[in-house]
Amino acid sequence: MAVPADSVTGAGGRKARRDEKPRLDNFPSLALFGNFRQPEREPRGSGERRPRAPGALSLRRCGPPVTADAMGFGDLRTPAGLQVLNDYLADKSYIEGYVPSQADVAVFEAVSGPPPADLFHALRWYNHIKSYEKEKASKGNAFLTLFPEPAVVAKSSILLDVKPWDDETDMAKLEECVRSIQADGLVWGSSKLVPVGYGIKKLQIQCVVEDDKVGTDMLEEQITAFEDYVQSMDVAAFNKI
Repeated sequence: MAVPADSVTGAGGRKARRDEKPRLDNFPSLALFGNFRQPEREPRGSGERRPRAPGALSLRRCGPPVTADAMGFGDLRTPAGLQVLNDYLADKSYIEGYVPSQADVAVFEAVSGPPPADLFHALRWYNHIKSYEKEKASKGNAFLTLFPEPAVVAKSSILLDVKPWDDETDMAKLEECVRSIQADGLVWGSSKLVPVGYGIKKLQIQCVVEDDKVGTDMLEEQITAFEDYVQSMDVAAFNKI
């Protein structure tokens, strides 16, 4: 038997027209939930927000802020909280990972002062974090710039040729004199004697220097100052590291 196109049979045999709104009793499966109620739509353009029901989800915040309490240390102004921190740091250098992070800053700022001496793990961590420079900048909300990145130190590898006066020069003493030159940013490396001719050998020695602290002019001046052994010095190779 054909059903008229403009009607549909609901529960109880009642026919509902298409222009009628569906009733809850027409859907027995939904009737099991006695408190089921279809949410009302807000009129478009109303400009008003409907208050959110208690327990409703909010997607505005993606995660909890990084705080000492959120990480499970509790109140770090109390002996109990400091004891928890001390036990946690017994085998760790930082709160998270192997380098200072935002977590260290959050916990550091939650501690009112240096932990007592008997909590040596917490005290060691506190003094280490305190040694870093911290600066605050404004970026929308308060934004904490973490620890400054270390400056890149420019270095060079230099190979020097140090020539003696003749074949009678004590080359061991000559090398000793060269290595006696000490300066911040200068590290001496390997060396060898290279034949030049007529029984004369030159000292070929390598060094690594920090470009801002040590230059080839300084090296030449100090090496040729050993005039009893050194005739001249030349740069055989110069490479940036």
